[in-house]
Amino acid sequence: MRLLSLLTLCSWSGLSLAATVTDLPPGLGGTIDVDYQGSLLFRSLEEAGEVVGRGKVSRHDLLMSAELAPIDGVALLLQFPTTPYWHQSWSAAQEMRYDPAVEGGTYLGGDVLSDPPSLTASGSEGMWLGVAGAPFSEAMYEKSLVSWRFEAATRLTAAKRTLWSEGLDGRGVSPGGHATRLTAAFSTRRGVSDPYLRVQWQREGAVELDLVDATGATLASGVTVRPASRIEALGGAELRIADDGQGNRAVFDLFLGYGYHSWADVPSGIFLPDVLDLSAGKIVTQGEYLSGRAGFALDAVVYDYAHLRLGGEARGVSPHRLETAYPIYTGFDTVEAVWTVSVGGLIH
Repeated sequence: MRLLSLLTLCSWSGLSLAATVTDLPPGLGGTIDVDYQGSLLFRSLEEAGEVVGRGKVSRHDLLMSAELAPIDGVALLLQFPTTPYWHQSWSAAQEMRYDPAVEGGTYLGGDVLSDPPSLTASGSEGMWLGVAGAPFSEAMYEKSLVSWRFEAATRLTAAKRTLWSEGLDGRGVSPGGHATRLTAAFSTRRGVSDPYLRVQWQREGAVELDLVDATGATLASGVTVRPASRIEALGGAELRIADDGQGNRAVFDLFLGYGYHSWADVPSGIFLPDVLDLSAGKIVTQGEYLSGRAGFALDAVVYDYAHLRLGGEARGVSPHRLETAYPIYTGFDTVEAVWTVSVGGLIH
């Protein structure tokens, strides 16, 4: 799962003298931001080197966040990520059959599904609360040559509707448990550019729940789901393409990222188009994988108080096993297109 990947990348405050990722609002000030992110992910399924299905995941995420700084260099964070729409569909998917030779399931030799299944989900992930600090800041401290921002946040509450269980109320998008996120960002001004580096680690907690289908029937009770945790490094440079010295400026941002996503324990059948009946309601392990991203964004600031960001990026992930119970892997052609729009304002 991928949620909150744009949190610190899209954070902003006025009076910036360094990269956006290290900004904090001034003392007794605050920021309010609304960030939208849409994406389309395309992937193939492979077994023994043969393509056995193709899938697509489309999603629309909305993040509402606020930062309040009681004094210079320290800010309190409040964030509400939601996903109004998440949809996973399959094409050219094959029916899984039991192979006695391997005593397990296989797509090889299976019939093509005439009506491949799809999953639709929506809802809130939960509320994040945290604190950020800037021990060095080119914006707040005149003699500072670098800007640092450290952030610690926790998801205090998770939505009851999760991606793992459907039920009569429909499927949600929440991982289900509590989570912890630590972020460190560094930037410095070099002529017309502000190079930066951000490292972020997010640990997802395990959650115990009942697996319920669309009819309300319980498939399994008291199972433990462990969503994937991740760590990512993101580096880039903001290039100032216009600045009138009165708080109006335009910045072009280029960035590259690289991440690691840990293994996860998830219900069988969520990320595959078809599984054997014997694995229904069972928890299976999803393999770990690496991810990469490259993108750009255009930031416009008006009188230091209003902000607009438009961006796009491409992402890719390394092949990995979707369920250890079956020898099915994602293909090298798994790619994701992402677009973002962010608006915000400074309260001071």
